[in-house]
Amino acid sequence: MKRYILLLILLVSACKPSAANTTSVLTISECELPCWNGITPGVTTTEEAKQILENTEGIGANNVDTYNTSSRIRFSLSLETPGINRKTVGLVESLGGKVIELQLAENLHIVFDDVVQRVGEPEYVISTPFIGGGNVFAAIYPNKGVAFYIPYDTEVVELGTQITSLILFDPTDFDHWLDIASFTIAKAEETKKIMYPWKGYGSIEELYPPRFP
Repeated sequence: MKRYILLLILLVSACKPSAANTTSVLTISECELPCWNGITPGVTTTEEAKQILENTEGIGANNVDTYNTSSRIRFSLSLETPGINRKTVGLVESLGGKVIELQLAENLHIVFDDVVQRVGEPEYVISTPFIGGGNVFAAIYPNKGVAFYIPYDTEVVELGTQITSLILFDPTDFDHWLDIASFTIAKAEETKKIMYPWKGYGSIEELYPPRFP
């Protein structure tokens, strides 16, 4: 079943706060993407992920909840002052007792260049019209297990463009991840047909005009 949580997150995260001089979701992690905070999709078990989250400063057991017979873990992370600053929200999806996807959204304090510095420029882009106006823009690294969204009202992609949500997945099972991702209601093969190869920075309308499968 398709999951649309990330599309809703795009709505509430479109204010584009400054990422300068703040703790980010990437700087608190010591491992390389697609690993985050010791959790690697395709490698880490569900139970291991739960224990890691419960023992992470800024999260803790009180901010970790399991759903769907423990196949889904939701958590919240305080990067700044608890009770004052908005929390980062996270979702871990599992299949067969192993993590297959990790999502981080809201208050990430990261920009396009933060990911580029770690894994290079995107391999592909998906750009589709958003029902509320604007468009859903996702940068995707199929071979590295990384994808991210930018605000739905972004018109020009730049190194300083804010990232509203970061998704990590198992790169050895890209088609399965694409099937369950929230870009469109289409399956992986149809979604691949609308994927743009990365053409660089600039106007979304000119380089990656939104389109449906």
